[in-house]
Amino acid sequence: QGRRVVAITNADSIPTLVTRLRNQGLIPLQVTKVRSTKIRFFHLKSTKGKVKGHELAIFTRQLATVLNAGILLTDALATISDDMENLYFRAIINKIIQDITAGKTLSQSVSLHPRIFPKTFVAVVKSGEEIGNLGKTLGNLAKYLEEFEKMKAKLQTAMRYPMFLTGFMILVVSIIVLFLIPKFSAIFAGAGVKLPLLTRIVVGISTFCLRNVIWLILFGVAVGILSWYLLKKPK
Repeated sequence: QGRRVVAITNADSIPTLVTRLRNQGLIPLQVTKVRSTKIRFFHLKSTKGKVKGHELAIFTRQLATVLNAGILLTDALATISDDMENLYFRAIINKIIQDITAGKTLSQSVSLHPRIFPKTFVAVVKSGEEIGNLGKTLGNLAKYLEEFEKMKAKLQTAMRYPMFLTGFMILVVSIIVLFLIPKFSAIFAGAGVKLPLLTRIVVGISTFCLRNVIWLILFGVAVGILSWYLLKKPK
């Protein structure tokens, strides 16, 4: 129908591929052998993993650079996939290549993997496709992701010292409440001395903590897990 089609497929040799295409009514204009085809098209199967924020930023920067150099989208993704150390991320990229080859756009393909590509990422990619300048759009997106990762790293570094101090203070207070106060309470009780109201309140808190130490530990663990989940949860 006069349309130009760019695709990647498997074949034993270039002449075999050319013959197959002609039998399908297609006229091959250019046939290029691509490296590591067998690796590039394996399925996800039960592969599980995680893609970190800085890995997504690096991927976006690499893709923008390769596209701005004039490389076709599928070839650009294939090149990045070959050098990808994260096997899970590599499998995702390979699946994206398959989807693009099947006729989907890049934004449609990445939207199928929301755990890795958030809605904002998909929206920016779609806008780049609509204006016809995907390489420049991805470059701007890569800059944003890189700056975000730098800010996140600085924030994590800044939070380490306050978290250490908080943990140390909790440890000191726990030792006082669970060990020191009960000993002084026993001494005062043996001497028959009436304790001031504030001291009796502190002793009461210490007694409560001793009787419910297991529940307090479980509560602390639950709060820690919840806090960790909320901090790690993608926005």
